[in-house]
Amino acid sequence: MEKYTYTPEKLSYGKKIYIGNLDGEEFFIRPVEWDCNWYWGGVYLEGLRVTTEEKQIELAEQESISDLYDTSNIPSQYLDEEQFSKDMVNSWEERADIQERQDRNGEEILLTCETHTHTDSVLLNDCKGNYKTALEKFDQLVFTEEQFKELIDILKRFYSCKEFKNQNNKKYLKEMKKAEKILKEFENFTNRFRALPTKEFWTDLD
Repeated sequence: MEKYTYTPEKLSYGKKIYIGNLDGEEFFIRPVEWDCNWYWGGVYLEGLRVTTEEKQIELAEQESISDLYDTSNIPSQYLDEEQFSKDMVNSWEERADIQERQDRNGEEILLTCETHTHTDSVLLNDCKGNYKTALEKFDQLVFTEEQFKELIDILKRFYSCKEFKNQNNKKYLKEMKKAEKILKEFENFTNRFRALPTKEFWTDLD
């Protein structure tokens, strides 16, 4: 049976935009990538937490071998906590998933990735696609009710296209073309918003 392949016009749609704060994290919608050979991966949310280099080094210094490994069967002579601590401090930046560096009130802060999830699981499921429910769930939200409804409409139509998975007929090509048209709307939507939160939306240092 013939298998069809859809070639997208673009490999990425939209830009990363700040949407609000949730559980002490600053949340962003990421650009939509054509990350599979055959299907859109989805619209993802990313939760970033405020920290500093000093805070990350302090946390690294507090780590012990037993925090990361089961040491019950390792002879004590092989457990060099001092060297382990030095290694953790020296490698803190490699392990921290730093997404942004900013100057806030004269101090350089880091935004590290703590949460990575599907937009539909938060906005369509947890918030039920409802603006009032979203305001109750989020600590802060940048969208007006009209903007929120517009985004929800785009997401619902996009995820509806994703439900079609049969590549063995031409309906697949039509659905993918429809999905890409919807993502052009998503791109236009994200162009209206800031990449980073303004001062009134900054979260506190954890």
